[in-house]
Amino acid sequence: MREMSTLGRGKALIVASRQDPASMNIAEALIELYGLTEVGREFEGAPIYGRDEVLLAFTQSDAIYAEHVDKAVEGVGVVIFASRHASRAEVATLSTHTPGNLGPTAEHGGEPRELAWSDPCRMASAL
Repeated sequence: MREMSTLGRGKALIVASRQDPASMNIAEALIELYGLTEVGREFEGAPIYGRDEVLLAFTQSDAIYAEHVDKAVEGVGVVIFASRHASRAEVATLSTHTPGNLGPTAEHGGEPRELAWSDPCRMASAL
């Protein structure tokens, strides 16, 4: 069984959107590959899965509008969204990015002119 690590910085919460097939595929692969099991906690009425310092929760919201998760699950130091992304070249890719809006609008969630805190070490290790 593979090791799950949060690089020693507290619990990591991975959030998968039930509206996103790619997100659900990622979540199912994490459960299978890392042996995640129900931890006796719930989020939005569904069980939270976990192992070691990593938790996995499912949201009914599209990931770009799931701004409530950091306050809804206690003991979490970082939130990671498993989600779909498309490249202009239409080439399959694995990427990471810090969510937020540099400009005056927030058409895809969040707040105008706000960026989330990011963790470049975790982002690099994911790749």
